Amino acid sequence: MIKKIVLLITGLFLVGCVTNTIPEQAIKLDDDELRTVFTGKTVYGNLSDSAGNLTVPIIEYFSADKRVVYQNGKSKLFGMWRIADDLLCTRFYSEGTDNEYCWAVYRDGERYVDTWPSGKDK
Repeated sequence: MIKKIVLLITGLFLVGCVTNTIPEQAIKLDDDELRTVFTGKTVYGNLSDSAGNLTVPIIEYFSADKRVVYQNGKSKLFGMWRIADDLLCTRFYSEGTDNEYCWAVYRDGERYVDTWPSGKDK
């Protein structure tokens, strides 16, 4: 199943797919660009449901002190985020696991595309 995410980050769009399909013209963000785009930002968007419709609202906040809060409807996850090897990584301790998931983020004009898994998940 392909899940899609459409997020708005202070006026920037982040479109994500759980595939490795990246537009040819897209440019991968490096560590510094990822810090600029995400640090201290709240992300609003929609996650796709099982039918692929972007109907599930989400909010994610990336604090400057590396805490992250993810909200999907009434459920909330708390954890930490970091940037490593040009990847955006999150670890949500409140989900009962110690798994970290890393995303590669690409800029495609005015929007951003992210892919997961990155192969660097733990």
